[in-house]
Amino acid sequence: MSRRRFLAVLLAAPFLGEARAQRRPRRVAVVTLGSLEKHPLASLLEGLRELGYEHGRNIEILAPRPAAAYRDLPKMAAAAVEGRADVIVAHGASATRAVKAATATIPIVMVVGADPVEMGFVGNFARPEANLTGLGTETHLLIAKRVELLTEIVPRMRRLAVLWNSSSAGQSASFKLLRQACEPLGIDLLTIDLRGRDGLAGVPESLAKARAHALIVLSATTLARLGPQVVELAARHRVPAVYADAELVRQGGLAAYSPDAGAQLHRAAYYVDRILKGAKPAELAVEQPTKFELVLNLKTAKALGLTIPPRVMIRADRVIE
Repeated sequence: MSRRRFLAVLLAAPFLGEARAQRRPRRVAVVTLGSLEKHPLASLLEGLRELGYEHGRNIEILAPRPAAAYRDLPKMAAAAVEGRADVIVAHGASATRAVKAATATIPIVMVVGADPVEMGFVGNFARPEANLTGLGTETHLLIAKRVELLTEIVPRMRRLAVLWNSSSAGQSASFKLLRQACEPLGIDLLTIDLRGRDGLAGVPESLAKARAHALIVLSATTLARLGPQVVELAARHRVPAVYADAELVRQGGLAAYSPDAGAQLHRAAYYVDRILKGAKPAELAVEQPTKFELVLNLKTAKALGLTIPPRVMIRADRVIE
């Protein structure tokens, strides 16, 4: 090889190595409790496909661990960092907290059903700062609206059971807001905590013992997995329940007042796309839901012996008959 050709190859080597590195599919890690194949997480993959990303072709999805628990989230966040993810999508407040603690450099797209400013995730909505952006929800009005909805559907309500998990950072914040909403109305809050339970083990007994007039189910990734069982439980005990996910009303729940969880995860794909194309998280404002849906199931109301007031019916975005 001539000296000139040797020098040309030597000078080109770093650029050839960089080109090979760039040919690696971009990696998007998802840290959450749930399956990418099921609602609402499947909406994230759908959003990515619509933007031209396909797993195995031009993107690599590092999926969440199946059947994981809250205690596993820090390990999942560490695995995403060790897996050299280009972006990490954190679904849920506890997942976001774990990922934020694991990296200060890898871009994070959060999807949380809590106020990200109050949770300490970002400094403000317009300029989130650092390596974190995404979608969050100011929950104080949302919680108050769900309590108001129950008082309209069940006017005699004085004892309200709440199904939640104190292991969840987001649910702990929502629980405080729920207590604040109930106290001025003279409503006793009866807690059924899923922490330390195997699924819904013991919950039927706790619900029967509470003798509650109604049930409110706080939003959470774990409760999304248990949702159909909770709907069946409420029906069996004939307890009117309000949920944080309209999908559960389609499955037989009484009512839900919430943003569209699937739509939020679908929107998260936009953030992933922007970041993969060079945008910095600090430059992307945190979005909040602009529309909340009131969904009612009249068949369930009839089975419970309830009549939905006209003032509630007229506000409903969807009615399942």
